[in-house]
Amino acid sequence: MRPEEQQFVERWSAILATEGLPPVAGRLWAWLLVCDPEEQTAEQLAEAIGASRGAISGAVRMLEPSGLIVRIHRRGDRKEYWRTSEDAVIHSIQAKQRANRPSLAALDSVIGALGDRPPESLARLRQTQRLYQALDDMFPALIAQFAADRAPRKD
Repeated sequence: MRPEEQQFVERWSAILATEGLPPVAGRLWAWLLVCDPEEQTAEQLAEAIGASRGAISGAVRMLEPSGLIVRIHRRGDRKEYWRTSEDAVIHSIQAKQRANRPSLAALDSVIGALGDRPPESLARLRQTQRLYQALDDMFPALIAQFAADRAPRKD
């Protein structure tokens, strides 16, 4: 792994850790974003990110169902290969939207429960609710825009 790749893998993993992804899973996904060739065996992944085969297995079990990585089988080859999903970034944004929704629900609930308070005392809650609602409303548009930009052009 080149120093620039190593830096990215560690930085991306640290960012994902703040979102609750275990470090090995973050390093694995980060490596699959920059590695060449793009498809890697568990052995290659373990060597590249400095993890045990067991840690790779656990990370794969976490990342594959989320749609961030996909398993590849090659005809005539008994090994399994892994690569980042073409829709990984979409799945990542959808996860951020899902993570946003409990906060929005809590704000909606408390505003409903405290609705008898004077408007001035609810102002902070309503302002925070508007921001979380705006985020929730933006996610589908962001995903649609990304998908449209990624679609092959017929120019």
